[in-house]
Amino acid sequence: MNISVYLASSVNGMISNKANVPNWLSQEYGQGFLAICQRTNAVIMGKTTYEILSPNHLPLKGEGTLIVLTHDIAATPSQSNVVVTDTTPQEIVRLLEARCHR
Repeated sequence: MNISVYLASSVNGMISNKANVPNWLSQEYGQGFLAICQRTNAVIMGKTTYEILSPNHLPLKGEGTLIVLTHDIAATPSQSNVVVTDTTPQEIVRLLEARCHR
């Protein structure tokens, strides 16, 4: 399986700001993120990103697989294709392969 990482970071290595709001990201970054998500039909993201985007701005609307990494596995998914998990990377790859992602 090929796994791509799409991440925005500032020059000093930060991936967010103190308010934890990605308002510094460009429109082009968002378009690139959506394009990759739609092409692969699978996304792995952390719970903070998920909470910022959910439910109205998630990159996959009911299709594909959207995995949310969190220790709060009791979190309620906002749509049927969301999998909330605290499993290992190897288990996540197996889950994606079982759902026919490459």
